[in-house]
Amino acid sequence: YRKAAEQNHPGGQNTLGDMYATGRGVKNDYKEAAKWYQKAAGQNDRKAQANLGGLYYFGQGVEKDVVTSYAWWSIAASNGDVEARRLKPVFTKELTPNQITKAQTLTKTLQTKIGDDLKVPKTSKPILPSRPPSRPQK
Repeated sequence: YRKAAEQNHPGGQNTLGDMYATGRGVKNDYKEAAKWYQKAAGQNDRKAQANLGGLYYFGQGVEKDVVTSYAWWSIAASNGDVEARRLKPVFTKELTPNQITKAQTLTKTLQTKIGDDLKVPKTSKPILPSRPPSRPQK
């Protein structure tokens, strides 16, 4: 996964983030997990966006920030992440109206920067195929 992550593949980056977050195959390091989730989230990987939201919520590897957490979970939910969709309404109840307003503004800002200003270049083609190549037609 490291090779794919280093070659800017968002799935590899998210998986490497998972490995650092759980200590699976590497030393547990939430700061390193946040780094890889951020890279994948910047390429619109919904699982990485949800994972990054979780790190901000719990303050693991990043400074605890419920506004940033809500923003990443909102983006993940809008991209179809089922867990983020389930957690967002529950989490919303914990925020003040002012925090929700700030989070909604941050969400819009982050959405415009994904794949661009987050300093994570989009890949021109996937490093790993998402499906097996089709057979040529006869």
